[in-house]
Amino acid sequence: MRRPFTYFSAALILLVLMLTFSLSFTPRTVKAAQPLDKCERCVGKVQQRLEKCEAQSGGPTQACYDEYNQGIIQCYATVCEQ
Repeated sequence: MRRPFTYFSAALILLVLMLTFSLSFTPRTVKAAQPLDKCERCVGKVQQRLEKCEAQSGGPTQACYDEYNQGIIQCYATVCEQ
């Protein structure tokens, strides 16, 4: 009687160890995309205006880049560093 109980106990311990080590993984959680903050939205709008200006003028021009630089300065002065 003692010998079958020993085998059963050893088998049970091995089974528990196998389950413990085979299931030891860390689940990963998926986060939703974070909405853009106000600064990123402002800079994105300035970038879109630059692309529109370049499309209208037929390519990159100094006037478009001057407008872009002023837009970036205004974004940082009014939105980003508040």
